[in-house]
Amino acid sequence: NYFSFTFMVLLHLLDIARYKAVVVYSNPPILPWIASWAKVLFGTKLVFVAYDLYPEVATVTHTLREGNIICRLMNHINSCVFRRADSVVALSSEMKEFILNNRKIAPEKVTVIPNWYEDRGGPGRDLTDNAFRDAAKDKFVVSYFGNMGTMQDMDTILGAIRALRDEPDVYFLFAGHGNKMEALKTIVGEEKIPNITIHDFLHGKDFADALAVSDCALVSLEKGATGLCVPSKTYSYMMQGIPLFAVMDPCDIVRDIEKGAGLWVRNGESAKMAEALRQLKDDPEKQKTMRQACRRIYLENYTTDICTQKYVTLFRDLL
Repeated sequence: NYFSFTFMVLLHLLDIARYKAVVVYSNPPILPWIASWAKVLFGTKLVFVAYDLYPEVATVTHTLREGNIICRLMNHINSCVFRRADSVVALSSEMKEFILNNRKIAPEKVTVIPNWYEDRGGPGRDLTDNAFRDAAKDKFVVSYFGNMGTMQDMDTILGAIRALRDEPDVYFLFAGHGNKMEALKTIVGEEKIPNITIHDFLHGKDFADALAVSDCALVSLEKGATGLCVPSKTYSYMMQGIPLFAVMDPCDIVRDIEKGAGLWVRNGESAKMAEALRQLKDDPEKQKTMRQACRRIYLENYTTDICTQKYVTLFRDLL
């Protein structure tokens, strides 16, 4: 699909000549190479938005070996794109630092603009007509929504789930997609873990209902993945004022958490994670304080208006 989609875009390359600027994302990872040729052929301003950094995403998770032919191709594409880009958008400060340390590009061309989430009113606990009301009743709900893929540390989370399996007042609500989700389903079924439900990706009202019953929301990255990608579901949790629980190395998300927005552990600290969840469950006042901090940090940094205004400023400067 990566190759076929990129080929179809190549067939429309001449259409790009009509535009003053083109924005290209890092997925599919070959696509930016096409946009870089628009810069060469037509003088179109090129803005590259780095959602993930390849080939490091593949090598850190041992999906590919360094020096592999695909890695060499990606390094060639990176050389073309970063040499020709007029501006590069990184999703976090650690991603910007990684780019400056590992790509040939002037610092003034790299801008940090995080993802955002539409403001839908913040914390709301009205569970009328909520699809998850009965399952979550009288329980401390720990949620995980989104990608359970190569870059997510599901092992540490699974260790905490196992440690809390005999505590019926803790309920894990998972939904999403990714190559680790089926494995998680299999383990939960084989071990008969009673206090977890795993759904496919949720949309619309179902997702809003799931957010409404959540008392804590998990975000995770594999060890060494900091700076290569950012779990974008974080901003939907913060909009809703749901305390975060991060499993990852220190990063921008952890810095928000340290301002009172939640808790975090390093990769592999399953027992510490389980104990922290127990303590949070038994401390409603701390939950309330974290909810308020999450909402405040969201309103100060991650609303649609704030983040898209940064793109407006970028384009005004560029053009």
